[in-house]
Amino acid sequence: MKFVQRSLALVALLLLVKFLGLAYAADEDISYNYRVDDKNQVWVDVENDSDSDIKVTSVVVSFYDKDENIMDKSELPCKSNCIVKVDEAKPFGPITGPKDWETVRVTKVYYEAAK
Repeated sequence: MKFVQRSLALVALLLLVKFLGLAYAADEDISYNYRVDDKNQVWVDVENDSDSDIKVTSVVVSFYDKDENIMDKSELPCKSNCIVKVDEAKPFGPITGPKDWETVRVTKVYYEAAK
């Protein structure tokens, strides 16, 4: 009986490790960068190097002043044309920051598997 319990526990542990490894690997396959256009608006370019299409649900950027104090955190939900196909990059934006912001960072890109 103990052998069966230990075997089941080991199988469960191996499945958990495999699942977490796949989730981690999938996250590495989605990259993003920001760019600022000549109107001082921010665009987030999302690149999909995974094995399947994704649907971006929103992007979050944080704006900082010259002393690196956060001024604003903005979330831009994606409302149309949100699918990023395999080996494709797509821009999301524009996001307008607060007056006198100095630097910007992409805080998070939320996405799910495309249907």
